Amino acid sequence: MIALLFNVAPTTKEVILYEKIPILEWMISIYGFHVDNLYNTAIENNKWNVVKWLLSQNKIPSTDVINAIARKGNIDMLYLFAEKGMLPTENGGIVRYGNIEVVKWLLVHNVNITEEDISDTITNKDINMLKFFLEHNIINSDFAPGTIFSLEISIVNKF
Repeated sequence: MIALLFNVAPTTKEVILYEKIPILEWMISIYGFHVDNLYNTAIENNKWNVVKWLLSQNKIPSTDVINAIARKGNIDMLYLFAEKGMLPTENGGIVRYGNIEVVKWLLVHNVNITEEDISDTITNKDINMLKFFLEHNIINSDFAPGTIFSLEISIVNKF
């Protein structure tokens, strides 16, 4: 908060980093801000209290923000947004981050796993995710076990 010592207004990022909600509220009322930018700054810096506050103020983000929360793996926040009817999108690239708990959450909330997600999983050689897909019948292919085995072999051979 060096800026305040020199009588200079703090940046929005500083206000979010220090979770100065009253100042953020004032800044929004005076200047207005693109809601997604506020959410993204808070999410990137794990400032979940700011995210909760924005949501409590009915600052509605785009699905890109919800996808960012899913990529961060914060299931508690996903529940908060789901209560307001906001879910990640199917093509949010969430699966490629390899968080099986988030993928389970997505499936419970009827967010589909796409072919692109499966392709990303294979490209990233995420064996655990591929096994999860196979165990939960997300991949219905006789080739899946062979693909997983081939990936396991290629990873072992690199070492």
